[in-house]
Amino acid sequence: MSSGRCFDCCIIGQGKLTIECAEYLLAQGNTIKGIITDNIDVAFWADSQSIEHINAQNDPLEFLEKWSFDYLFSIINPSQTPAEILSLPKKSAINFHDAPLPKYAGLHVTSWAIQNQETEFGVTWHEMSSTFDAGDILVQTLFPLEADETAFS
Repeated sequence: MSSGRCFDCCIIGQGKLTIECAEYLLAQGNTIKGIITDNIDVAFWADSQSIEHINAQNDPLEFLEKWSFDYLFSIINPSQTPAEILSLPKKSAINFHDAPLPKYAGLHVTSWAIQNQETEFGVTWHEMSSTFDAGDILVQTLFPLEADETAFS
């Protein structure tokens, strides 16, 4: 690590948000040791940055055990992460959840919020635990939902 603020991490994730978060981490001087992804765009991006990656169908535990790292970030990861993987980071395993917790845990939460005619929604970064979407909330941002919102907007 180059300074007291920088850290080593690994990422599990899919899609554009995973890439944007990874780029932000690198721009802050952090090191990404490896990425687990089933997404071709994330794999291509990892190759372009010379970051080792594997498909989630491979052995993620064996892959992650190759390194010592401070944080594991789960960003757009629909799968439950096994406890043995959650125990690998020296500091914390952190998940991005695309909804306010604890009210909207699980999958397809944006659709549920729209169906329930919510006027407010949000995103949450929380510590990962053996119970899906139940770890301590680290940061949560709420924002208004307009009447014409869709799951994609």
